[in-house]
Amino acid sequence: PSGKLILLNVSDPVAMQSLLALVPRLIEELGASVLITSQSAGPFSCSDIALIEAIFVPGPRDSPLEVVAFLDHFHPDAILNIGDQLPPILIDTAANRTIPLFLLEARAPRLLNSGFDWWPGLMRGLLARFRTIVALDGGALLSIRQAGGRGDSVQALGRMEEASPILPYDEKRRQNLAKILNTRPIWLAADIESSEEAAVISAHANALSLAHRLLLIIVPREAARAPALEALILSQKNWGVGLEARNELPNQEIEVLIAGPEAYGLWYRLSPITFLGGSLYGEGCARNPFEAAAMGSALMHGPRPGAFGTYLGRLGAARAAVAVSTGQDLHEALTDLLSPDRAALHAQAAWAVASNGVDVTDQVVEMVRSAIGEA
Repeated sequence: PSGKLILLNVSDPVAMQSLLALVPRLIEELGASVLITSQSAGPFSCSDIALIEAIFVPGPRDSPLEVVAFLDHFHPDAILNIGDQLPPILIDTAANRTIPLFLLEARAPRLLNSGFDWWPGLMRGLLARFRTIVALDGGALLSIRQAGGRGDSVQALGRMEEASPILPYDEKRRQNLAKILNTRPIWLAADIESSEEAAVISAHANALSLAHRLLLIIVPREAARAPALEALILSQKNWGVGLEARNELPNQEIEVLIAGPEAYGLWYRLSPITFLGGSLYGEGCARNPFEAAAMGSALMHGPRPGAFGTYLGRLGAARAAVAVSTGQDLHEALTDLLSPDRAALHAQAAWAVASNGVDVTDQVVEMVRSAIGEA
């Protein structure tokens, strides 16, 4: 490729989200071409590759002849090693050619070829070749320092991520609903499956005994389920139920508003508490938890994270989300979060987690910009 070329050597099979965040930034902001390779056993599927506008090629075996031929052919201006596996010959050869090297999302670095394990000081020497080492967290930072990483080159920044999705909403509609709600406490049950409806209804019933003005906004995963859900609630509870599809508004006589998925940005913005449907008794969480976190909503979720296990794990570690296992747990978590102070603490922590990965990506892009600008 013409122009600047950045090589991403990837060993971490969970790096897909990081690549989705980083590669477009390198292409658009630095005007560089991106070459992605791996010396591990195929960490990416064909569907993964289709998502990223980059060149994918098999990595060279970590032998002098193959590495030299590879570097002679592609002439990368910088090499970003993502993950823990370190190819000694590639790192050493690139460093001898003064190609800037970065180690990203590292946790416990190890040699790609165990045949080099006997070499005294090899790991320490390889880590010294990197201009910057980005550790995933404080524990990873400690591991890297124990392996020989030293100085300001090692930083515990975290994982690279795309900007958290800020869903659009109609501000005039939000203002109108805010006037109607008039400081009523609200919680949102988002993307609920039919198997979870009973738990949500029960949690709301119990919470109403403590907060009698509490409004539940419930968005079923299948929009066509709304009339049947209304009938189910009315058969069990003496509640006022409104349907957004009938243009009904959540006035003081409405305890439950059944809404559609088209206005998630509005519901997240209005609701300081969100339960992630599908995660308790369903097929798994199907909506990105960072959608709600980025809008300032505290999160509750069940034990079935779907495709978002990593996100929910990070939110949980930061005490930014409450995990529940049963309907009773859901009721107790909701009761706890009805305290505005508690909900605000969780929401603030969730927003910080959702924002952190973007900051990491920003810093990595600037590191690479500086490095290739010097080349």
